[in-house]
Amino acid sequence: MPIWIWQDVGFGDFFGTPHVEWPGVKLGKHHSGEAVDPDEIDRQVSERDERPLREFLERRVPDLAGALAESKVCLYTNTPDEDFIVDRHPRWSNVVYAAGFSGHGFKFAGVIGEILADLVTTGRATPAADFLRAARLSDR
Repeated sequence: MPIWIWQDVGFGDFFGTPHVEWPGVKLGKHHSGEAVDPDEIDRQVSERDERPLREFLERRVPDLAGALAESKVCLYTNTPDEDFIVDRHPRWSNVVYAAGFSGHGFKFAGVIGEILADLVTTGRATPAADFLRAARLSDR
């Protein structure tokens, strides 16, 4: 089974990936729309957490809508515009950083590495990466 993302208009974006240690699939919903404090979130999975996933499976991939093997609360960071931040620190020019990968940065590891390498070795990145600079968020 491949890794997939399914955009279900009106219900949200769901993703799946095969589990590598046992038969089954990891399923998740990209964005619940709920902002949480990671130090205060309830780490117990509730029926409210499971319901959108189960409804998605029953509607779109019914063969996967079987028994639940395990569930966990998963958190990730998001920038307000959902784009990454890749930049040089405004105060310490010898520091470059990348953040805000919103649970899907692994797909962009190669290009993010190139941008960071350019910032470290030449002091600037390609103009095509300007939209990732942190300054864009200062107006928010």
